[in-house]
Amino acid sequence: MQRLLKVVGIDRKVGTGLIARAIGMVSAPIGSLLTVWKLTAEQQGLYYLFGSLLALRILFELGVGTSVIQVAAYARLPVDERERGPLDPAFVAIVNRWMLKVSCWYGALAGMGGAAFMSYQGHGDFGTMAAWGVFITIGALQFASEGRWGLAEGAGFVAEANLLRIKNNIIQSLSLWAALLLGAGLFSFCIAAIIGYASQEYRFRKLHRWMYADPKIQPEDRLQHFRSELVSLIKKASQTYLTGYFVFQIQQPICFCLLGAVESARLGFTQSIGTTFIGLPSIWLAMNFPKLAHHIADQEFPQAASLFRTKWSQLCVLAILAGGVSWGTTLVLAYFPRFHDRLMDPASTGLLYVAMTVQTIALGLTYWPRAFKIEPFVRIAYIQMILTPLFLWVAMSYMGLRGAAIGNLGSWVIGVIGIYLIFKSYWQSHQGEQTIKSTV
Repeated sequence: MQRLLKVVGIDRKVGTGLIARAIGMVSAPIGSLLTVWKLTAEQQGLYYLFGSLLALRILFELGVGTSVIQVAAYARLPVDERERGPLDPAFVAIVNRWMLKVSCWYGALAGMGGAAFMSYQGHGDFGTMAAWGVFITIGALQFASEGRWGLAEGAGFVAEANLLRIKNNIIQSLSLWAALLLGAGLFSFCIAAIIGYASQEYRFRKLHRWMYADPKIQPEDRLQHFRSELVSLIKKASQTYLTGYFVFQIQQPICFCLLGAVESARLGFTQSIGTTFIGLPSIWLAMNFPKLAHHIADQEFPQAASLFRTKWSQLCVLAILAGGVSWGTTLVLAYFPRFHDRLMDPASTGLLYVAMTVQTIALGLTYWPRAFKIEPFVRIAYIQMILTPLFLWVAMSYMGLRGAAIGNLGSWVIGVIGIYLIFKSYWQSHQGEQTIKSTV
């Protein structure tokens, strides 16, 4: 079994990442069933509205988690100074301060906007407003703590962070189920989030006290240095993040506009099956990204190249297999009348999953340049933001739902070409450096 796991690249980091993902996949349906069982239709609708409003957080996050991991590789302390922690306290202080500021803006704007919207819709009663107030407050606190997850992973504690996530997910899920069964209504989600947040902060303070560095005692020049590095990277990463968000979110509105609600549902359900499987192989590189960045920061290029080559090759093979599994799953589901009417036809589904597989493989290439503490994909992100809706609109206008698959595939063929050219320049540059060093 150990040899088999080694062959497919499942080490402690990848394994714990997969378990964390699996727990979410298992607990979500149970929570959904309990929600339907214990909440009224109105309460259930309000809960989904709460979730949609909380999702505005992604517009404030702007890829900061990845940026923290990138800079953390270059903010590690020398071995003889590790009693203060693995990372420079000034960098830790800047990350915490940044996340606190952003989360306050998020909590205030989303909180007031959500309250105004619900009042306008006739749900301004005390119970709903109180539940929303607690909901957004704990959501903002959880958002503020996201920087600490990035610090833990950036410092190399990937498996440890995954284990903490697993424990917190279990605690929060069990708390939610208990609160729903006890009849806490909308406050069930607030109670579960509070317990999950308290558990997380307790474990962080117990195991990683270095994550709470006091900014008042840090040298101002170090604070300014890390503030400049982090903000500079976030400015570029945010453009890639926002354009990518637009690319993924524009597909459903175009489909709904051109083809109607039924076809939109078929596209969404088919995509969700593919995402469940084809998205998993990205864990192989994501969990090893901090280690890759550490090798680059330490100028250990041969080790970095070997690690990237191995993990990206595993990602490619597994993504192709996942695409086949996804397509096979839809063929099986198509035998059931209820699912048959909610799925795209097999040929269109196959094209869509090829596009999603190409997407996963292409995004895997982005980890290599980003390990150099840069974000070089802004231009290709803008190109895809323009081309994707154009391809989808034209293809769906002439070919219906199959056009959605062809539009996606066309967009990601261009995307993978652009990403590969950028990747190749950094890969060749690295090879040139190694040749020079070997000669010397």
